[in-house]
Amino acid sequence: MCKIPSSCTCQNGQCISNYDYEDEEFYKKTDTEKIEDVFMMRLEAQKNCDIELSNSIITEKSKEIIHSTCSNMANERKCYVRKDFKILAKSDTAILYFSPFNHKTGWPFFFAKEDGKWKIDMHKMAFGITMGGSGCATGWSWRDDEIVEEFCGYFEEGECPEKR
Repeated sequence: MCKIPSSCTCQNGQCISNYDYEDEEFYKKTDTEKIEDVFMMRLEAQKNCDIELSNSIITEKSKEIIHSTCSNMANERKCYVRKDFKILAKSDTAILYFSPFNHKTGWPFFFAKEDGKWKIDMHKMAFGITMGGSGCATGWSWRDDEIVEEFCGYFEEGECPEKR
């Protein structure tokens, strides 16, 4: 039986997944691999309108403000399918950003560890990033300098794509 949070499909009563929190192999992965898996779970949840899965991979604070619908999940998913991204992690926080970095599409995702599991920090994103409109190519911007500094804090000196 598949257990949340996972993005598995069940066949003959067996859970088949590369990114299942209950899977022993999940814990052998690097933080970067785990973060990628969580992001892929988000895309899978959006594809299948799996609101329960989507809610299981966001931080508790995010759950206070995020209310997913099938429509908004499907619209957001279109923005990220088949896009190249990079992940940078610290001890208990991380970012995923799209390459090439720009403000026209693909705002960055922030992650935090909760109870030892990587989760998407939609709360930080909601209060740190402003969307330019309702479509993928409408652009985005930072809400304040603090979030820019946090984002740039993941890069080596002079390497932050925001400040090039």
